[in-house]
Amino acid sequence: MLNTDNWGDDTTWQIIENGRAIIVESGSGYDRNTAYEIGMCLSSMFEYTFTILRHWQNVYYLKLDGGVIASGSNIWNTGESTVFGSSPTSSPTINPSSAPTTPPPPTAPTLVTDEIIENAKEDILALATNNVPLKAKFLRLGFHDCIGGCDGCVDLQEPDNNGLEIPIAALEQVVATFSGSLSRADVWALATIVGAESSQRGRDSLDYTFDFTGRVDCEDTGVNVCVNVAGGCDPSRNGPVRDMPSANLNTAEMLHFFSNEFGFGAEETVALMGAHTIGEAVREHSGFDGKWVRDNERLDNRYYRDMIGGNRNMNDWFNAPGWNQRRITNNDPDIPTRTQWRRGGGNNEEIMLNADIALVRDFDGRINTADGSVSCRFRGNRNTCPAAEATIAFMAKFKFSNSEWLSAFRDVLTKMVKNGYSNSVKEHSRTNIFDHVYSNNTMGHSKTNIFD
Repeated sequence: MLNTDNWGDDTTWQIIENGRAIIVESGSGYDRNTAYEIGMCLSSMFEYTFTILRHWQNVYYLKLDGGVIASGSNIWNTGESTVFGSSPTSSPTINPSSAPTTPPPPTAPTLVTDEIIENAKEDILALATNNVPLKAKFLRLGFHDCIGGCDGCVDLQEPDNNGLEIPIAALEQVVATFSGSLSRADVWALATIVGAESSQRGRDSLDYTFDFTGRVDCEDTGVNVCVNVAGGCDPSRNGPVRDMPSANLNTAEMLHFFSNEFGFGAEETVALMGAHTIGEAVREHSGFDGKWVRDNERLDNRYYRDMIGGNRNMNDWFNAPGWNQRRITNNDPDIPTRTQWRRGGGNNEEIMLNADIALVRDFDGRINTADGSVSCRFRGNRNTCPAAEATIAFMAKFKFSNSEWLSAFRDVLTKMVKNGYSNSVKEHSRTNIFDHVYSNNTMGHSKTNIFD
């Protein structure tokens, strides 16, 4: 319980899990002269330290299982700390407010403030400004990391993750600089947001928020890392194996994957796939080759305009510019023969993968899973692929409104970088409840995926 005075916005508090020296709960920025009941659920298996700072004339009561274990007021910058929970050697201790004798562990992270987030964001943006292709690579890293739960780890032994060593290396200094406040997973998630936000242009551009911190790096969760790695281990590069969605999914399979893995609906799935607007497929990484759109440094709705034609009915939507299949033979034992869709030529060539075209055409029963070839045509009078009825209307919606797509994309990307954590959002400036969950997708392993 917290009763604020005229300076409620000055008060900050945090709860640290002592064993791992990580912040599991925190709060600040409270309204003046307001009573708060702040509830949370913490494991009884661990020991914690509660610290409150700049409390002034506010009054607080810290309760454990209904009983008050600490209280106070007139707490100035020295702060006040209380240790509670399971401990093999001690029972809960209350330190005097005037001079605390048992401060929080010196290695514990600091309270994550807006200033810390902004400073990290500026460092990431400086990297991407000097190397614009990093923006798309940050987006790809965020997607790969957040499959199975955002944990700051990918397995570079897996061909699915080819090329991710580039954004990982680029972010290492930012991770080191803010290691006392942000986990590696937090920094990767923030880089994902920065990559998208800074790629917008024009009047439809939107501000993004980063209101969730406390993601746990894989090596701190007990999952298997560094499998089959001889010598030194770097969990960020040798994390747990996660199966990626195939680039050859049909419409139903796409929706199943994104619903099962992220809890996305059809419109959210369609919105997220527009990330392909920036970046390009690199043959040595995935076996696919080319840009989805020609101006691939600008985040807008060109992706949807390239696959939807006409006006505002389904017959007109089919009148999109034609796409034809192209077979790519790769001379690499880890990268098989691919089939991608293409149009244009030379510097004007654009590509789509089956998973992209599946948002407007239904390939059910028409894909050769060995090489990705499709037995129907994008358009024409004969053997035309049927419409992807579950998604084509959302594709059209985003074609006709760049502002609606940018808004939907911002919302779904923000949701993606919280994958694996409780629906009770952990905000870096408010009270929170933390719950980390790992899940395995059921779509099967592929040697490339839809975000490559």
